Amino acid sequence: MFRFNENTLKLLRNAGWSADRRTSLADDYTEALEQKGFHVSDAVKEFLFKFGGLSVIHPHAHLKEKTDWFHFDAIKALNSGDPGWVSEEYSSRVGKELCIIGEALRRSMILCMSPDKEVYAGIDEKLFYVGDSGESAIECLCNGDKLKEIPESEAVGTVYVKEDLSRLNTEKYADMIGL
Repeated sequence: MFRFNENTLKLLRNAGWSADRRTSLADDYTEALEQKGFHVSDAVKEFLFKFGGLSVIHPHAHLKEKTDWFHFDAIKALNSGDPGWVSEEYSSRVGKELCIIGEALRRSMILCMSPDKEVYAGIDEKLFYVGDSGESAIECLCNGDKLKEIPESEAVGTVYVKEDLSRLNTEKYADMIGL
């Protein structure tokens, strides 16, 4: 079992969490995610049963006089932006089928989890590794740890070029760059 540090435990308890917490909201989250085409793995379901619905306020990573927050309301996160970033771009980049679990940094980053429990955070083209489990990701976010960026692959850039040219429907330009 994962052991949170005292600071993280305090922040989680202030958010309404306890070690034996099980929320029925996880069923609603699962249904909404599946309706949007996400595969909700057992790891994601278990995480949402333990932490779903929580909103955790914590010290800002760089400005200690400010606060920041993250939440595990998958429906709110699902409706916040374009879920295609997770199901298409981010999943492709890490080679795993990711599923939305919440948002971080005042809702500016989408949080997603792989079937093997790894947690990632994305904002537009940027994707970051947050932790090897939901619990380690919570610890990382509460402590303001630096996130490891996952770079875009060259293949992803090539796909964008082909896609952009096909939308323009201009064979002339495709011939010029060798597509």
